[in-house]
Amino acid sequence: MRTKLLTLLLTATLGLLCNSCQQESRTPFFVQITDPQLGFITESTDIQPEMDNMSRIAEAVNRLRPDFVVFTGDLVQWRTDKGAWEGFEQIRNMFDSDIKLHFVPGNHDVGDKVGQLDVESFVERYGEDRFVHNAPAYTAIGYNSCLLKALAPEEAELYEWFTDSLEAASERGLPIVVMAHHPIYVESPDEEDAGVNLPKTIRNKYLNLLSHYGVSLSLSGHLHHCVTATYGHTRLATSGAAGRPLGEEGSGITIVTIGKQGPEATFYEIEKIPTSID
Repeated sequence: MRTKLLTLLLTATLGLLCNSCQQESRTPFFVQITDPQLGFITESTDIQPEMDNMSRIAEAVNRLRPDFVVFTGDLVQWRTDKGAWEGFEQIRNMFDSDIKLHFVPGNHDVGDKVGQLDVESFVERYGEDRFVHNAPAYTAIGYNSCLLKALAPEEAELYEWFTDSLEAASERGLPIVVMAHHPIYVESPDEEDAGVNLPKTIRNKYLNLLSHYGVSLSLSGHLHHCVTATYGHTRLATSGAAGRPLGEEGSGITIVTIGKQGPEATFYEIEKIPTSID
């Protein structure tokens, strides 16, 4: 009996060690989900198409077990639509409780004009409008680009927080990934102001931060289709939407892996999300 018990204990211990080794040896990665924008597909209070998309996405993410998931804004189409917000609460509960969810707002969530911003309600719901995630192999920083888009007075405080966060991240000596809803720019750092980018009056200020602190990857959403650009050594990657697509790609998510060559962002349509990350 004693020998059998020792054998069972040894088998269980080896199993735990093997699982731990597998976790340590796998490629670090996280998932970006942007623009589920409940209500946009039907342009009504009917959110079922987006709910169906997100159910399939959550199932895939729960299977993948990422380091964390970040929602980069535009969770709903109309921020006054209580049914959409309730629907998104259901979406949150679709994800396994041990998978960390991070949130930064989009213009449909909090607005992007001075006098119309309501960041407080977003923070009350999700506990944050910015974050720092210190993973063993990288640092991820999310920030509220709606304040930048609006040129809000709070932008100065955000810039200070962002600078301090990047400074601390650089001291870790690991790759840095930043993320927000709006692209800093789409095609050129000198492009004219438009709904798709940040104002030129502050654009260079934030690009200089990315350059100074050696940020590897800057993620965004907002466009509902994929776009990539580079600024120095920083790759700018805009993800397609989890909700209604407005480009060649279908609805999907972006998976960010941290490999030997640094962070890499890849967009997957829902039906093409991999079953595992090696």
